[in-house]
Amino acid sequence: MVSFSLEGKAALVTGAAQGIGYGVADGLLAAGADVAVVDLESSDPAAAAARLSEAHERTVGHYICDVTDSAAIAAMVPGVAAALGRLDIAVNNAGVSNAGPTTETSDEEWRRVFGVNVDGMYYCCREEGRWFIENGVKGSIINTASICAFYSVPQAQTPYNASKSAAWGMTRSLAYEWAPHGIRVNSVSPGFVVTPMLETPRLKPQQAGWTDLTPLGKLAQIDDVVGAYVYLAGDAAGHVTGSDIIIDGGLTLH
Repeated sequence: MVSFSLEGKAALVTGAAQGIGYGVADGLLAAGADVAVVDLESSDPAAAAARLSEAHERTVGHYICDVTDSAAIAAMVPGVAAALGRLDIAVNNAGVSNAGPTTETSDEEWRRVFGVNVDGMYYCCREEGRWFIENGVKGSIINTASICAFYSVPQAQTPYNASKSAAWGMTRSLAYEWAPHGIRVNSVSPGFVVTPMLETPRLKPQQAGWTDLTPLGKLAQIDDVVGAYVYLAGDAAGHVTGSDIIIDGGLTLH
């Protein structure tokens, strides 16, 4: 039987100080990988790494980095690899949301969302791919996309939806480009997941409506999505690239 173990592998996870990213870091550690938590200084990746280290009784790395800063990403990827002693897995999860009518969305808001969700993901993928190629590593890159890439119901959030469509397209393009190097690039598209983002005053009142739309009758918890990342990270998914795993409780069956 194929192994789902990640023993002997090392991973970086962006946006890992909370939410889905933290859950993914936790899951990768549980599967045996060494992990570095990458996030903004304001999100305190050191504290997140300390909590994970205590839970798993092993050292967890951390790195402060703004994914919208291409120079910072260019330093972060080899820096993490050096700190961990190797790099096999990169999870590009950092992201921001938005909502509101397009006619009331400012240029600044559009650029903010695309700066993190598209530019940031591109910078990360570029430097991760570069590092894998230069070091002869057949790595796994996993991008957090969203069902909002192709399912625009029920709220208006065109910048976010468009950014996640770009993430999906980027994943497929890079999967084809880097396949000759043995680098796999995939994405995970969660539906509505109960995270700190969904618990905000703007979004919490909408949870009942989202639940009603979901055939399984409940919103996802973070643990519901982590397994997809762990699967894509390791040898069990060794022939999977350019794919997207939808985790939405059946929402997109409508």
